[in-house]
Amino acid sequence: MKSYLKKGDIILCIALLSLSILGIILPVLSAKDGTSLTVSINGELYTKMPLSTDTILDIIQDDGVISNTLVITNGQASISHATCFNQLCVAQVPISSTNETIVCLPNKVILEISNGSDTFIDSISE
Repeated sequence: MKSYLKKGDIILCIALLSLSILGIILPVLSAKDGTSLTVSINGELYTKMPLSTDTILDIIQDDGVISNTLVITNGQASISHATCFNQLCVAQVPISSTNETIVCLPNKVILEISNGSDTFIDSISE
């Protein structure tokens, strides 16, 4: 019986598989722990707080309604309660590394981890 895979095909498959695995592992290994959390509502800064202090914060919209409850524990931020119907933001895992985000689209709330400085340096510039 004749084989349809040639030596070059196998090398190509191994190379592509290796690149795929590297693309998954590299961002995880290069992630840096953040030091502060920025909370934005509708694209405007709501508050900025350190991750080092355990906190529970009710996020209040302009109409006075509490839309989300933010919890910071052990240097990780998460949303424990939300008034949105799908609860996707509540189901997200806690975030702690720089540039990680949790987004609640119905309430227009964005949580983003940063390193504490206001300057933006992407991974290529570092």
